[in-house]
Amino acid sequence: CGPVVILCFAATENSKEFGSWFFCYEINRDLHAISGVAGIQRNGGVTQEITITLDASKMTALGISVAEVSRQLAQTNIDLPGGRLNFEGREYSIRTLGSAKTVDSLRQLFLSVPGGRSLRLGDIAIINNGSAEVRSITKLDGKPAVTFSVYRTKSSSEVSVGTKVDKKLEEMQKQREEAKSKKI
Repeated sequence: CGPVVILCFAATENSKEFGSWFFCYEINRDLHAISGVAGIQRNGGVTQEITITLDASKMTALGISVAEVSRQLAQTNIDLPGGRLNFEGREYSIRTLGSAKTVDSLRQLFLSVPGGRSLRLGDIAIINNGSAEVRSITKLDGKPAVTFSVYRTKSSSEVSVGTKVDKKLEEMQKQREEAKSKKI
């Protein structure tokens, strides 16, 4: 089944935060709250990403490998968006979900190293919270845009979900003057 509706939000002249992770998260959250919506696919905008750049010389001196750091990160139950781990020019994808709430708490995370010692991740890495590499660009009337394709549940009607999305779109437009919206 295809999308019930596709919504497009385009930047206006005054939009500094348009397309940011937070903007996209809020729109996605608001659309998911509609009864009968099964899923949403977003195109365009920015995805938040954590980048961890490991210091090879410090790791070698401490006898800890990239694989071991990655394993310990996976086991620590961290609640941050996925990202990249960089080591000597190589990039590794990481997925971090769990209980840490900030990048600073990730820096303070203790890792075990050989010899029964421990250290903070921030002692061997530079950790940044930023934007993922842009892999697709969406535009409306030549301006940056974000589209949201809305899919319905099997048990809901296309008309009912479409009507609810239209109503929500009106509310969202009033709350988000930084972007103009259009139903495609």
